[in-house]
Amino acid sequence: MDDQGDVAYYVNNIHGDVTHLTAQHGEILNAYTYDAFGNMLSAREQRVNSFRYAGEMQDALTGHYYLRARFYNPLIARFTQEDTYRGDGLNLYAYVANNPIRYVDPSGYMCEVKGETYANPKDKVVKEYDVVPYRPTTGKYGLENHHGVMNGLNKMYRDILHL
Repeated sequence: MDDQGDVAYYVNNIHGDVTHLTAQHGEILNAYTYDAFGNMLSAREQRVNSFRYAGEMQDALTGHYYLRARFYNPLIARFTQEDTYRGDGLNLYAYVANNPIRYVDPSGYMCEVKGETYANPKDKVVKEYDVVPYRPTTGKYGLENHHGVMNGLNKMYRDILHL
């Protein structure tokens, strides 16, 4: 609601990006498009709005997004402070495991996948598919076949781990 009492509504895409701000009767007030890492490609604004990429608040001065624990800079596709949680790889500045199409990071600490939070996105695959990271007997990465999980998931596992 603005200072005149006019109400506006946020319209988000599946990633959570604010794509439009509409007036009470559906008129489009603001429209935004972004690239995958949150850089603004186009913006048309009639009303001041700070909430944008992934539904997060953007600092008007720096252009960085505030993710509670730290700030994310879309120009370099990295956080500007180190991650205090050490379990998400060697790059302590990485944003969403360098995969902003699949993940979001609303806290600044962990990737989130469709409402589930993991400090490390690989944990989701290990948890759900009983992945064996390395089998010394065969010398291969993959899934335990005797658990009834299809080997077709091996490709997904390799994609996530970038093997």
